[in-house]
This record gives sequence, structure tokens and C-alpha cells, in this order.
Amino acid sequence: MLKKIELDCYEITITIRDSGGTIYSNLKEKCPYCGQNSCYFYCDQSTYDDTLETEKQTIERRVHNSRIDAIESLVLAHATVGIDVTTPAYIEGIETAVDACANHV
Repeated sequence: MLKKIELDCYEITITIRDSGGTIYSNLKEKCPYCGQNSCYFYCDQSTYDDTLETEKQTIERRVHNSRIDAIESLVLAHATVGIDVTTPAYIEGIETAVDACANHV
């Protein structure tokens, strides 16, 4: 069984399979050097050049992405167990949670 769910916010796309699922969104901030959202001073450019992102900004990006990861994990878990994550109320809840994350950085 394969089910694809697209939400009307943040380009969230959920793919559910028998063994679990995956989620994609445009919410995570990317490394300005390599473009990966999981890079925290790992790519060659960021290890010697802090003109695009300071260490403090990297830490803030990491905290933001961790918060977003938690939201995405919860949405994926809900979708996987059959909760209708496409309802306007649920989407409003996602937007509220994302706004809260942005306001706490």
C-alpha cells in the first residue's frame, strides 16, 4: 500500500507505506554554502569561511531545524496511524506550531 498526502501548507508531502512513511517540507533552513539542511559546519566551505553564516547563526539554524523535525515527526506519526492531517483545523495547528518555533529563536 502506498498513499501520498499533500498539505496546503509549507509544501508538506507525506508518503505512507506499509512499513512506515516519509515526510518532506520546505520548512528547514539550509546551509548557505552547500544547500543541505543537515549541514552544521560539515561542508568544506563552511569550515573555513564564515562570511555567509556565523557560528551563532549556524546554531540558531540547527535549533530551528530540530524544532521543525519534531513537528514533521508528529505530523507523519499522525498521518501514519490514520488521523486526517488534511483538515483545515489540523493545518492551522501546524501553522501555529511553526509560528511558535519561529518566535522562540
